Amino acid sequence: MFFWFKIIVVVSWLWLIFCFYFWLRCWNVEFTSLNNPIIKHGLEEIERQCDVYLLNAYDWSHLDYKHHHSKEGRVNKNKKSGQQSGYDHQSCLAMSDRTGEPIAPLAQNLKIDKNVLSTYNENIDMNLTHLEELIQRTKWIRNNLEIKKEIVDIIDREGDSVALMREYEKEKWLYLIRAKSSHKVYVPTLDKELKQGEVADSLPKGEFVKNIEYRAKGKKQEQVKI
Repeated sequence: MFFWFKIIVVVSWLWLIFCFYFWLRCWNVEFTSLNNPIIKHGLEEIERQCDVYLLNAYDWSHLDYKHHHSKEGRVNKNKKSGQQSGYDHQSCLAMSDRTGEPIAPLAQNLKIDKNVLSTYNENIDMNLTHLEELIQRTKWIRNNLEIKKEIVDIIDREGDSVALMREYEKEKWLYLIRAKSSHKVYVPTLDKELKQGEVADSLPKGEFVKNIEYRAKGKKQEQVKI
């Protein structure tokens, strides 16, 4: 009887040691390692689903948990619409140039109160603006992932920044930014300010591709030429 009791004690201690070791291993897993299978799958699908270009959509979103008091590390902000309490999510989603369908997230960040949890850089300066961090993210994607397609970055209204566009022009990167036509920019060659809509109208147009169905928020669906 005493023999079996010793066996049970030894097995129990070995099980506790194994659990503790496994817990330490899990605790030390990096976000970059967790993201590797997604990257591997994404790169394979990019080759299969894209013809010439890879469309990378960049966006930011707030994940609100103001009523979830057990959530740790929440960031509190006062907005016109009310108080926010949660996390800032930043992502880059790869999409097919053939169908526009999503393929895989290539990089993601979650900004909490004390730091930024990231799948591509564990030491992101949390004081960077969204656009400053975006430049770092697209550089990492272009320099570290062996993507053979021509990358086109698609950025929403927050990317409507002349400084950002000049950075893209300097690097000779392709991009598509949803800009506001009434914003003014200084044109050095003319030595005056013009509305962005006026600048766009003066640029040569590309070849017509097709009509797409588009519906802006609060408006009727319409056809747009691209």
